[in-house]
Amino acid sequence: MPFLSTKIEKRIARELDKKSISFIPQYVIGKRFVCDFAIPVFNIIIECDGDYWHANPKIYNHSKLDYRQRNKVNRDKFKNKCLRKKGWKVFRFFESNINKSPQKCIDKIFKEIKKQLKIL
Repeated sequence: MPFLSTKIEKRIARELDKKSISFIPQYVIGKRFVCDFAIPVFNIIIECDGDYWHANPKIYNHSKLDYRQRNKVNRDKFKNKCLRKKGWKVFRFFESNINKSPQKCIDKIFKEIKKQLKIL
């Protein structure tokens, strides 16, 4: 598992900082998962997925993935399911979306935070 920030993770971290959203990078959950970012106070997980390795469906036909992509997609689904069971809200952003507009990605996070604050 990568423990160094990728370019897309750095872009997301900068945007979170701009919105003054506190986060923890490379957040470990149990002994099973490392998540790119967590905002524990709001039970939010953020994953930054490379288009190739995570098989962005806007780019890759999922019926023609190589075994590494299939394994990664299946692991992502399993990870999402496990995290949701533990009460986490999981946001996944593909590389192309982050590169196009990291602000739009963070706006989705900010919207969820505002929603949760209205409930409190």
